[in-house]
Amino acid sequence: MRWVLFVFAVIASGVFYWLRSRNRILYGTIEITVGLVIFLILFKIIPTATLLAADDMPELGWLVVSNTVGFFTGVYAIVRGLDNIITELRS
Repeated sequence: MRWVLFVFAVIASGVFYWLRSRNRILYGTIEITVGLVIFLILFKIIPTATLLAADDMPELGWLVVSNTVGFFTGVYAIVRGLDNIITELRS
């Protein structure tokens, strides 16, 4: 099953690259939406399943790392989305 998901992820990446080269505004909008969803999950505005990735890690340390990574991932997705939209509008 892991290989199927891996192949799906590679194909999806190619599709999104194709979409970015054809319609940067739509692609940028998708990026912004993904960034906002990451923030909704990070700040627990929408409920998600709890993933216990490492039970032996200290609770506070794990939360700091995962929240920091989630925060910067959301910021990056929104910034890239805005950049794609602005780049397309300028051309």
